[in-house]
Amino acid sequence: MTTFKIGSSFPFAVAIVGGVISFAGLLLLANLFLVGIVAMAIGAFFWSSTYGLQINDETQEFREYGSVLGLKRGDWKPLDQLPYLTVLKSRKGTTLYSRSNRSTTIINDDYEVVMLNETHRVKVLVQSFEKKEKAMKFAEQFVIDYNKQLVKYNPVVSDATLRRRRR
Repeated sequence: MTTFKIGSSFPFAVAIVGGVISFAGLLLLANLFLVGIVAMAIGAFFWSSTYGLQINDETQEFREYGSVLGLKRGDWKPLDQLPYLTVLKSRKGTTLYSRSNRSTTIINDDYEVVMLNETHRVKVLVQSFEKKEKAMKFAEQFVIDYNKQLVKYNPVVSDATLRRRRR
């Protein structure tokens, strides 16, 4: 079983707040047992939630999972549904506002290694990298390990889309 953890479900600040709530719940256990348990559970949800991809090497199946407290959930699908692999560039931006309503936007470019179906319309994220070289190296090794074909992203345009474009 191979697991690729992609990231946390919540931003870092929310995870910290979850940790504080869990700690407060721990302190409340002595006096208000039920409230303490509920607070610990809510906090743990925020600081322990992650998501990623798992591949079962024996059955040749994969699943996109969500995890809370290490318990992973997701539906298993056949790995041969996605015969192609590509590296896509994605941009993620954050806008910060000051009290005088001035804004600054920070944009980060990431390179995502993605499995694709035959039409390139279904994409499953395997891993994300900040550097293109690391993403390409990972993709080349993934192609060897899981018998995929490394291709350029080129989605098939449906007949309905072509008809709409001609209008």
